[in-house]
Amino acid sequence: MKILAAAFCAALSFVSVSHAQTIVFNDDFSSSAIKKSGNPYVGGWFEPQLGFQKWTSSDNASISSGALTINSTSATRSAGIVISPSLFDGAGDYVLTFDLKDYTGDSNDSAIATIWAGSGYDLSFKSGNALIVDTYSASLSQSGTAVTQQLASTYLNESSNGNQMTFSYDGTSAVAVFLGVKTEGYPFPSATYDNVSITKASVAAVPEPNVAMLLGIAGTCVLLARRRNR
Repeated sequence: MKILAAAFCAALSFVSVSHAQTIVFNDDFSSSAIKKSGNPYVGGWFEPQLGFQKWTSSDNASISSGALTINSTSATRSAGIVISPSLFDGAGDYVLTFDLKDYTGDSNDSAIATIWAGSGYDLSFKSGNALIVDTYSASLSQSGTAVTQQLASTYLNESSNGNQMTFSYDGTSAVAVFLGVKTEGYPFPSATYDNVSITKASVAAVPEPNVAMLLGIAGTCVLLARRRNR
């Protein structure tokens, strides 16, 4: 009887657990700024340097009215940001979510989003090992013995909210996110982004129980406890 009562109470505790998301990074651009550099470095002895969690771009991007806007008159233009590995909750699957609030472009254009990983960069500034945040190609490249890898990419041709990209994270690399536009000629595209976030993907979502189920389990626990104490 004691074992059965314990089992029911454990079940009650289990189904009542709420699985909160692990938020790594989020930005609604209400107070963000953007560095005016098209390809700065993270690490190495080069300049200019880009700090973690800081947006950067050429003159083709701007942040105003709580949103990030990118225009392109040639090839690819984007804004990039590098997220510190210290913010991640270990290795696993993560989800990048963003709103494409507005987009204009013809059949030869698209809005783009890419995710990259970078490791082996030297933050002591004693070597040339660095990550290059290349907003002209929406990519992360490397200098010296640093290593980069593309984790995910997507192309969009119309405005939409709640866009999601899932990527696998190794637990130690810095992660770079690029949001931008790509063109093959006039008329040139423009895209406005908002509500960017990175969260850890849920391992196993447990369905939320309804009230009747909770009351039933709770009542059973009480009855079993009374019988056990007789």
